[in-house]
Amino acid sequence: MANLGKPNNDMTKLEVVIAGEIIILSADESAEYMQRVARYIDKKMLELGREKKVVSFNSFAKTLLLAINIADDLFKEMDTNEGIRMEYATLQTEHAKLRDECDMLKSASRVTNQKLDEQLNASAKLFKELGTLKAQSAETDAEKSTMAADYNSLLEEHQAALIEIEGMKKANDSLLRNNQSIMTRLEDLQKANQALREDLARANAEIESARRELEGYIETFSAEPSNKQVYKFKK
Repeated sequence: MANLGKPNNDMTKLEVVIAGEIIILSADESAEYMQRVARYIDKKMLELGREKKVVSFNSFAKTLLLAINIADDLFKEMDTNEGIRMEYATLQTEHAKLRDECDMLKSASRVTNQKLDEQLNASAKLFKELGTLKAQSAETDAEKSTMAADYNSLLEEHQAALIEIEGMKKANDSLLRNNQSIMTRLEDLQKANQALREDLARANAEIESARRELEGYIETFSAEPSNKQVYKFKK
């Protein structure tokens, strides 16, 4: 940040014009950065000159108004940053809810698969019993009649079991599709979270830069400068 003092020979020196005054800046930063800071201050001074009719560069009132304008920029950046933080927290909450929902669907899918296996085993058992009944039906005509009745009953049970298995397969397919949809939504939320993290990092960097500039400007313009003065940026 800028400050009065004798410049170090290793520092970058740059002559700039702020509000019509020639200023010599000395800092460890690059000339491009120093020129950027000077242009920002010059712009703010010109805005104050147009809006507040302040004409004296050394005026305390103009210095105070400049500090207020820079503080206003800082607080606006802070408000923007807070909005990003709140949106990020909301997305994190939604992400957690969707993850819990996904876990529940996975659990339901496992239960459905288990029931499907049980039905398949029961169907295999029915077929085995059906074969046994067919073998026994050849013993006597009376037994054949009884066996036929049992066979038809088992056949109906088998048909009902197949219908139930088909319904469970459809339910399982629906659960799998819902699970895939939720996974897609989770990926979208992760991308949105990453974008918000990047926006948050940029906003924090801008706030830190504005804070440093505000501290430097208040310290610089609190002194009484001459037509040509040397300022030094602090780390």
